[in-house]
Amino acid sequence: MAWTLTADPLRFDEAVRWFASRIPITEELLEQLSKTARSRAWTVAGVAQLDVVLLVWDLLRRAIEDGTPFNEFRKAVAPKLLQAWGQRSHRERGGYRIETLFRTNVQAAYNRGRWVQQTDPVVTRRRPYLMYDALLDSRTTRLCITLNATILLHDDPWWQSHLPPLHPRCRASLRSLTEAQAARRGLTLVPPSDAPVPGFGSTPEQESEWQPDFDKYPAELLELFARKQEDFP
Repeated sequence: MAWTLTADPLRFDEAVRWFASRIPITEELLEQLSKTARSRAWTVAGVAQLDVVLLVWDLLRRAIEDGTPFNEFRKAVAPKLLQAWGQRSHRERGGYRIETLFRTNVQAAYNRGRWVQQTDPVVTRRRPYLMYDALLDSRTTRLCITLNATILLHDDPWWQSHLPPLHPRCRASLRSLTEAQAARRGLTLVPPSDAPVPGFGSTPEQESEWQPDFDKYPAELLELFARKQEDFP
């Protein structure tokens, strides 16, 4: 997949383009896919209706593109998701799941957009190192505390399995450093062996070019998906 870099701080095209290339499918179909194919697929856990999956996908894409705040996103998706999850009487738990869905997907898109920028040859010539940068507070997981401040060259194989987010609601990101900045902070000689939660940590280069059988999609939903993808070829 070809990428072009944007210099507009108000429009993070790399992040939007990555999320727009996810293929919305139902959880039932996801379970039938190989591990490689799953890297392109996208679903909402516990939702069997494709139209609801596509609705959530589209609203998340817009949130990433326009900076839609969480409360606005929640208001738009809560009726459909709570009904799909059967949680009309468990709104507090349902609200937590919606927030996890929002924050995990937005963070994933932003971090993959940053990865595209940070690993561009024009950038790596000046800033060849990457640092795992966790937000440290009472909510930080043991995994992110352990990995925080890991500094390695941008092409070190370790990053191929440790691109944040590494777990649901992960708030970590990568920071690019010059050689002098990396030396001052201290290079990591042996990177931590701690593994991310399954399904997290891969880079855009590892994703397959799998496509689903679009003949099984309702025509109006397929048209919606195709139209949204055309915005970011």
